[in-house]
Amino acid sequence: MQSAARQLSSLFPIIYFSPAVYTEPVDSPQSSIFMNQVAIVYSPYSIEELKSIFKRIEKRLGRRPEDKILGLVPIDIDLLKWNDQILKPEDMERSYIISGIHSIFTTRQYNEWCQNKSESSGATDQTVNTTTDKR
Repeated sequence: MQSAARQLSSLFPIIYFSPAVYTEPVDSPQSSIFMNQVAIVYSPYSIEELKSIFKRIEKRLGRRPEDKILGLVPIDIDLLKWNDQILKPEDMERSYIISGIHSIFTTRQYNEWCQNKSESSGATDQTVNTTTDKR
């Protein structure tokens, strides 16, 4: 999780993370428990560009194509929301996602940035969830 956060931070200068939380698996009976962390990223990238970036990070951190079939989740980075477009509505309703977003919105750093951000930056907000299997 920390490696993913470091790589995301190095690629996105404006990123805010929630605390990481342990969660029960959903639709993954072979897993015991997961660690999830929400991030809000501001970037000029398209949906496709962001998904490609996240796939490269996952691969660097050891994710293999066969992991999903085996029920393994060494790392999973999902784009949940891009601008106002909800890409994963079920995920956005999960309590740990809602709580993570709320924890980011209530930080002083995030609120100070919102007050000072330049509308001409071209950056838009994306909501991201990072998951690791904690077996």
